[in-house]
Amino acid sequence: MLDQTLTSSVKLRFITEAGFEASFIRWWTWGEWSHVDYILPSGSLLGARLSGGVQIRPENYCTPTREMIAEFKMPASAAQAWQDALISQLGKPYDWLALVGMGVRRDWRNPDRWFCSELIQWASEKAGYPLLDVGPEIYRVSPRDLALAVHLADLVKEA
Repeated sequence: MLDQTLTSSVKLRFITEAGFEASFIRWWTWGEWSHVDYILPSGSLLGARLSGGVQIRPENYCTPTREMIAEFKMPASAAQAWQDALISQLGKPYDWLALVGMGVRRDWRNPDRWFCSELIQWASEKAGYPLLDVGPEIYRVSPRDLALAVHLADLVKEA
């Protein structure tokens, strides 16, 4: 039976695209996903991309070759805190150094610029519902890491 305090849901969209950047991310992380966005209640997508940094984009802003939607329940206050954290980062640049930094130690929680999956993980931590249990010794969070998160394991559907 569903806990009645879990009254809201959060949705994430994982995608694979064609192109060099997406192929590099998949190769470097040994994963099938090259990007992740937060799905706003309106259906628009909020995330960090090389083109434009952290923005709200229309749901059809790109044409993925593969897509997976993950949805999970949480208290409405936590879902709102997650969304508020993401919105607070609008306009921040893309962390293109994260692509290089995946091979070296760096502080991915630096809120000056964002890589897509690191932005999502940061917001989940701010909301008190971290997707991954990562300590300071972790120097990257990839789309693959989030897709494999225990919290999402039973909650995904292929599109």
